[in-house]
Amino acid sequence: MQISAVVSDETHRLLDSTVQKRGLKKGFLIETALRHYLLALNAVPGEFIVPPVLSLSPDGWQTLMSSAEDKSEPPPALKDLMRDA
Repeated sequence: MQISAVVSDETHRLLDSTVQKRGLKKGFLIETALRHYLLALNAVPGEFIVPPVLSLSPDGWQTLMSSAEDKSEPPPALKDLMRDA
């Protein structure tokens, strides 16, 4: 079966670069990637699937930047979690 899809220029460049570097055929890479993604979508609960691109509102971006700049001490539970890892 043949499938046609429109992809961004960046995705197209990434596909071309990857198949060239790894010596793969485009069809094989697309089939493998699509199958992997679809099987993951069916096996993993949706709330654990992280999209490859995240969109933030200006307020959301500001919240993210503020928390990244926060120099306060991490909570003890986070320290314990990281120590156990």
